[in-house]
Amino acid sequence: LFGEIYELSGKRGDTVAIPENTEETIKLFITDANGKPVINKSIGMYGAKTDSHGIVALKVKGKCGFYGITVNGENVGVRLYGGLIGCVYHTTTLNKKDVDIKYINGDVYIPKALVLEYFSNEFIKDTKIIDGKEYADLETLKGGGPIGGGSIESGPILACSVIITDDEIEFLKMCDMVP
Repeated sequence: LFGEIYELSGKRGDTVAIPENTEETIKLFITDANGKPVINKSIGMYGAKTDSHGIVALKVKGKCGFYGITVNGENVGVRLYGGLIGCVYHTTTLNKKDVDIKYINGDVYIPKALVLEYFSNEFIKDTKIIDGKEYADLETLKGGGPIGGGSIESGPILACSVIITDDEIEFLKMCDMVP
């Protein structure tokens, strides 16, 4: 979901988007340097160990704020295990029939007043007046990272996303900047 942040930086690793105030179980397949499953061994963190198939289950919970991610009850930063990064996000889902969406030249415009309920002005890439109503197109990445062609090392970044299905429109926003 927000993994494009790390892909644009050239870093390799996976990103897990964690819904705020929910507990999710993440299962990882652990192998040795030769690609063979590491069976019934501690991973050296969180009191967790692999099962008879090399799978370790981590209970991950996210909340907004510094060290807002816990793994098996332990506070962590954004790095969950190895190259696995976690980021916490807010989510709000609305019925699509209640939202007046405009599609213009491949961009999606949503009523600006609605956008501002969930995101700040900094995420608005463009605005248009249509039938006397102001609509906004969103910038999905903000901050020192990939914006303007910079690298992830040039500063922290923040991301948002809007997912539109046949029935719903979902607003997602990372809670905190990711270094």
